[in-house]
Amino acid sequence: MKELKEKIRVKTVFTLIELLVVIAIIAILAGMLMPALKAAREKGRAISCTGNLKQISSANLSYTSEYDGYLVPYRAVNYTGTGMGNYWWGDKSDDGVNFKKNLALGDYISNCGEVFICPNVRHLVGNVTNADEKGGYGYNAYWLGYSGFFPKISQVKSPSNTITFGDAAREISDDISYTAIIYPQERPNGSAGYVSFHFRHAHQANIAWVDGHVESYNALFLGDQEVEKKYSIGDISSDNSVYSIYE
Repeated sequence: MKELKEKIRVKTVFTLIELLVVIAIIAILAGMLMPALKAAREKGRAISCTGNLKQISSANLSYTSEYDGYLVPYRAVNYTGTGMGNYWWGDKSDDGVNFKKNLALGDYISNCGEVFICPNVRHLVGNVTNADEKGGYGYNAYWLGYSGFFPKISQVKSPSNTITFGDAAREISDDISYTAIIYPQERPNGSAGYVSFHFRHAHQANIAWVDGHVESYNALFLGDQEVEKKYSIGDISSDNSVYSIYE
């Protein structure tokens, strides 16, 4: 009987060691897989973002076909000429942003409420309703449709080298906000602008061009502010050529 108990005790100890080894192996594998899973989720959001921008770009081209070649305006100008009114991405009102109401491009996009919100912005801020959280896609508005400056697509000298939309943000104190406009280094009226591409997809930004194609880019340089460096807000060009339709 004593010999049998000894065998049982030895077997029990051996089984516990095996269990600990298995747990350790599982923990190691989980540690190895977590970064890969995180990268896969990020890649999925980046791909979805690219799809959004392609739909927005296609909608803009459809808009030009229906409106005598004019690119979509950044925002409508009311009868007083003050520049108030609905933005290209949706309705801006005192109670926040309604991405499903009065969109200039909404008639050309199904499920337009989600298309105008970058998946990474949704991931970072959750429910995108605040007026300062505009979905994360900026428009090259100062050259392609700002108040009083509405060009036709035929005026764009190089459609494949002129930006229309892209991942965007701007610095606010020690934080960032999401924006519906991309500011060039110099605006058409000569006043200073500031860069606002947001490289939020594994240090890449998705950018759409007038001809409708979408590509992903690294930052050529980040902004001067510490917030811009911290949150990867910058530009892909050292000059104004990617903004101006005439260069």
